[in-house]
This record gives sequence, structure tokens and C-alpha cells, in this order.
Amino acid sequence: MLCDSCKKVHIKSKMAKNHKVVRLVNAEIYQRNETETKCPTHATEDLFMYCYSCQVPLCHDCITSVSHHYHEMVKIENAIDNKRNELSILIKQSKEESSKYEEIVKTISKNSQEFSESVSQKINEVKARNNQLKAALDRIESEYINQLHETEKENQNSMLELINRL
Repeated sequence: MLCDSCKKVHIKSKMAKNHKVVRLVNAEIYQRNETETKCPTHATEDLFMYCYSCQVPLCHDCITSVSHHYHEMVKIENAIDNKRNELSILIKQSKEESSKYEEIVKTISKNSQEFSESVSQKINEVKARNNQLKAALDRIESEYINQLHETEKENQNSMLELINRL
């Protein structure tokens, strides 16, 4: 199970030069064949050692070649076990990191939800206060208009009295 980036890196590594990456849907029908345990350079030789320096599996003929003199080597089974252990550790670390990030995502989501609720509450408070202020202004406006009408009536009555006197 490799993403595209990991697949490219895996294919380019010396260790994986003979690997065949298949789609997961095709993995069930893919069968490991005998050529995968044979040396790509010496087709009749079995791979039985692993060169840590070059990160490649080796056969008897490869070990005796000049290119691997003084390199650190182990039996291929031990190298596989070491790689499995390394992968297990990496998987464990990845799961731990994943758990941390999941917690962070949960916290961020919770904080985001709380913030949204807080914003909604503040909007409602602003609208309520605005409605209170509008009501107060409407009352003041109504009182001024009533006073103006009273003043107008008084003024008209005074004018009528004046006109009647004249």
C-alpha cells in the first residue's frame, strides 16, 4: 500500500530495483515467483545475503565481487527481520503521531464550534440591543411628535383667540 510519492521513491531505490509494485486491487492475483528469489545479475543463484552498505540482496557470486568488499552484510532473513522491526517501530510511531494529530483536529473542531456558537450568541445580543435602542428612539420620536402637535394646537388656539379678538 504505497501512495504515488512513496511508490516513486521505492521504485528508484537500489534495494527495490527488482520489486514489482501492483495496485492493491491486483495484489490478490499477483503471485510471488521464483525469479524474485534469484539474483538479477546471476540468474541461477539464490539471494541469501543482504549488503547494508548498498542496500541490496546478494548471491554467492555478488558477495565475492569487488563491489561489495568490506561492506557490512547479514543473512537476508536477518535483514528482513530488521526491516520488519524498523517498519513496526515506524508504524507504531506513525500511529502515535496520528493519534496526536487526531486529538489536535478534535480540539480545533471543538474550538471552532464553540467560537461559531459564541459569534451567534453575540450577534443575537447585538440584534436584541439594537431592537431595544430602536424602541427607545421610537418612543422619544413619538413623544417629540406629540409635544409638537400639542404645541401646534396651543399655537393655533392662541392664533384663533387672537384672530377672534381682532
